[in-house]
Amino acid sequence: MISKPYYLISQRKIPRLAIEEEHHAADIQLAFSAFQTYSLPGRFWRTLLRSAFSAGMSLLVSRKIPVRQLPLPPREDFEKIDTLLGNDTAYPVFQFPYNPERKKFSAFARREGKVYYLKCAFGPGSREELQQEIAALRRLSDVKFEKFMIPELVDSCISENIVAAYYEPLPVNTGQPKRWEKRFLEIWKELTEKTRRESAISEIKWIENLRSHPQWRSLLEDISAETLIISQNHGDFLPWNMRYAAKSWYLFDWEEAGDNAPFLYDPLHYFTVYETLVKKKSPHHIAGALTPFLKNCNYLGVNVADYVLLGLGFQFSNNRVLSKEVIFNMATAYKSAK
Repeated sequence: MISKPYYLISQRKIPRLAIEEEHHAADIQLAFSAFQTYSLPGRFWRTLLRSAFSAGMSLLVSRKIPVRQLPLPPREDFEKIDTLLGNDTAYPVFQFPYNPERKKFSAFARREGKVYYLKCAFGPGSREELQQEIAALRRLSDVKFEKFMIPELVDSCISENIVAAYYEPLPVNTGQPKRWEKRFLEIWKELTEKTRRESAISEIKWIENLRSHPQWRSLLEDISAETLIISQNHGDFLPWNMRYAAKSWYLFDWEEAGDNAPFLYDPLHYFTVYETLVKKKSPHHIAGALTPFLKNCNYLGVNVADYVLLGLGFQFSNNRVLSKEVIFNMATAYKSAK
């Protein structure tokens, strides 16, 4: 079990990153290559933090605490992770989510001269998300992609209190794209093409659930399609879940993934989340821009209006990035403008 002190970095008083006191230069590179922040002020803040640590001025931007004060699972549960990875494992870096209600963390684990990337969830919703990711990666393990790679899932464990998985980490010299670009379209199209199928709308559970919701039933009443093109979706198809190195692209963090999302869902999700969180646009403004954006993605020639409403309904039912109120307002504004 780990026992050495850590430097803890907080963002607006929320623990975000912990780096072992006796760290090496390589640990700094690992920590800040994985520390995701998508806004321009956030990226500037991350650069300042990295510079302070690299210059040996850690206490200027963090505080030193014993490991027992980190938001980790109880000792008896953490021992299950040690069993998974090996009791000689070192954990030089921990990363925590910005939302403290999501009981999970990620870490770099150094074992027998190799570095692995560990994800652990110990709250009900977070455990479900990580189980969803493990299931998606196993479904995709035999699919050969040419436009991108998925970090290899090495092993996992699921118990009553925790779910843990560890992966071979991404190269530390990877870059992070800032916005939608041609490569995004190529990656999404290949993922869709290699996993897509058709299903009768009447057989899709999440649509049935939406139609039991009075307001959504009204929004979906004009849907003309009887069958729906569905596929494996990433679920959080955004720049902060992609990395690139030379000619290699990586798509990771599959916690929101599913295998029955409507066609166009991943680009729709990208656009609604990016425009809301990064560009701070209103649901009404985003609704008006959806059709022009998705027109470039509609290589199958489907009825975009049907798939926008169904995609927003799927997002309302399954995704935790945007609030249900924002998504519903977007759907209402979109239907009103049709």
